[in-house]
Amino acid sequence: MSFIKVFGLITASALGTAGTIYGGHSVVDYVKERNKLKGRLDLAEYNLSNIEAKHRQAINTLVTERDNLKTALDKTRLALERGKDFIMNDIKKIRAMKSTLQGRTDLIYKSDKLLEEPYRKIAENFQNASYLTQT
Repeated sequence: MSFIKVFGLITASALGTAGTIYGGHSVVDYVKERNKLKGRLDLAEYNLSNIEAKHRQAINTLVTERDNLKTALDKTRLALERGKDFIMNDIKKIRAMKSTLQGRTDLIYKSDKLLEEPYRKIAENFQNASYLTQT
């Protein structure tokens, strides 16, 4: 017999008849248990890598969404600043129109007063004349 066959027989015999090594369990039982645990470990690592990939994808999605929101916020801020400038210019124009209208109103009021003055004098003169003619 060759050495490999003899070694194989001795190994098979030892594994089969190992008996109560480590508290009544054979080496074969330990090998089977180790293989089961290794399978569970491989499955857990596979699941973990899937979870990590999903988390990475979720993080990337959140980062993209955050960047999009920052961009939208910046655009909104710029629009508000431009709108504020337009509104301030409109307020300046309205104030200028108001002062112009106030000036025109004052001018009209003064011109009415100027126009009233001669008529008042004429009316006074007329009253004086009628008073004189009555006495």
